[in-house]
Amino acid sequence: MPKVLFCLSDIVLMKASLVIAELVWSTWGQTFTAFSYWSLNSLFHLTFNSSSYWFSLSNCSLIQTLEL
Repeated sequence: MPKVLFCLSDIVLMKASLVIAELVWSTWGQTFTAFSYWSLNSLFHLTFNSSSYWFSLSNCSLIQTLEL
C-alpha cells in the first residue's frame, strides 16, 4: 500500500512540474516573441536607412523613387 501512495505522489509531483514548466515556457515564449519582433523591426530600419544612405551617395534614381 505505501508503494502505491509513493507512485501516486510521484505522478502528482510530475503533473505539478509539467504545469509549472508550461507556465514558464509560455511566459518565456511571449517575451522571446516580443524581443524577436523588436529586433527584426530594428534590423529592418537599420538596413533600410543604411541602404537609403548608400543609394543616395551613388545618386541612384531607384532610391529617389523610394524616398517619395
